[in-house]
Amino acid sequence: MKYILLILIALSLANCFFKPNSTDQYDEQKLQNDQKFAFTPVHKSYNVEKTANPINSGIYICDQAKRQNILKSGNIKIFAEQNREKIKNFAHRMNTEEIFKKQNVFKQMLDAKPTEVINMNGSPEFFARLKIQAQKKADLQNKINQVDFNARAPLHPFHTDFFFSPLFTPDAFEFLINNRQLVLEVFPDVNQCTINTFTVAPNQYAYGVHNDVAIGFAFANAIKNSEVLPNKYYGFHTALGHEIIDGKLNQPFNIFEKIPSKSYTPYYAYDHIRRNADNYEEIQDELEAAVYIRYHPNEVDQFISAGNYIQTKMIESDYCRLSNQEDAHGTVWPLAPGQALYFDTYKYHGGLLHKADEYRTTVNMKCTDQYKPFSKETIEQEINLINPNFFQSQVINNKNADCLFKIFGYEDTNDFLKLFFGDKYEEGKTSLKDIPEMHSGIFGYEMRNEERINFIYEGIKRHNERNKAFFEQDEYQISDEVLQCMEQYYEDAYQKEEHKHVEL
Repeated sequence: MKYILLILIALSLANCFFKPNSTDQYDEQKLQNDQKFAFTPVHKSYNVEKTANPINSGIYICDQAKRQNILKSGNIKIFAEQNREKIKNFAHRMNTEEIFKKQNVFKQMLDAKPTEVINMNGSPEFFARLKIQAQKKADLQNKINQVDFNARAPLHPFHTDFFFSPLFTPDAFEFLINNRQLVLEVFPDVNQCTINTFTVAPNQYAYGVHNDVAIGFAFANAIKNSEVLPNKYYGFHTALGHEIIDGKLNQPFNIFEKIPSKSYTPYYAYDHIRRNADNYEEIQDELEAAVYIRYHPNEVDQFISAGNYIQTKMIESDYCRLSNQEDAHGTVWPLAPGQALYFDTYKYHGGLLHKADEYRTTVNMKCTDQYKPFSKETIEQEINLINPNFFQSQVINNKNADCLFKIFGYEDTNDFLKLFFGDKYEEGKTSLKDIPEMHSGIFGYEMRNEERINFIYEGIKRHNERNKAFFEQDEYQISDEVLQCMEQYYEDAYQKEEHKHVEL
């Protein structure tokens, strides 16, 4: 299974970190208002409304893609300038080697399921409490982002989203526990789910248009055999606050319901864009750099930015030359706390073009059916010929986890593991790899494995109890020791010409 290490990084294009700029982010009156208007669903039941008053957002996907490139393409430009020679050498390979000609493939995804609105299980007090935790986590992330990561984002080594999210939001895993039976009923084919919270701060943009098709892992043979891509990849995007404030939409989730999704190789995108983009000469260097990064994920951590850049350029080449088509407009649903959009994450989705007026906070479960890993043939016949080091990654290892665990006062990762595993901990044997749900993030929580779910749940409860005082702070604190740990990691891992390769 180690050969699918980076899949979530490609499948999950979904996190961006913003610094709250409001002095009343934990305002008690707002908390009371949220409690007043929230609702309490019936235990172990759900209410599906297939329309739930959807609203045409009026946003044309071409405009969304253009704005996304303006805001997010800086990392790609920097990388292109700093690595011009090796990128050009790789572009020459793409234009001359037979292996790349075989990579020029794509596949239309299955018909996407219609978006539904579901009432998730949880009391008004629970959703309000989780909202505050998510906002504190976002505030902490912005403190972490003050470390000089050389504009590397959104998934640099010290992020509190995705697989680390339950450790920084005490009630996040409780949300999964409370809604596990609901998910099993609504999504009978479910295999695994991840859990995360997202926060868009006031006067900040939401993350732009994207979908969860794994560009960069969809090698030609993998596309043909549906490797590493689940057939069903569904999200439960759950509001923790109101998405209509003073009669205005406050960054509701924007889904492009009618635009078909397809899986394609980075090479297919490269060839498609250069043939169809009106401004190819202007973007050639950036495009080649983005494709290079997707085939060489072990060298940099702009991996998500590169994939998102390619996706938005594909959108521009397909839609920006056309008239403002009605089918290419987004749809939004003004959710109340506890309501979830149960949607197909292969659909393009994202925030609106304007900034948020107030906090927009959500908790999200992303769930898949069973899917195939890379086959031996794909690895030997394609991946090893294009980049033999494809599966080596420096993004995730125990050293960066050491720094994150120090935030809670653990000495290092082993100190955390001793508490998490309890009497199951084995000195010298137990490692973070033994909880891949929190190590790599690709392996979501096994929704049908009650024993495994309970094991994780007990470990998280011990972690929450130990760190009760930390979570009760008005604002999560981060020490100079932790920041120094992160700075040292960054210096060791990224400032050297020869990047470290970590066997995972």
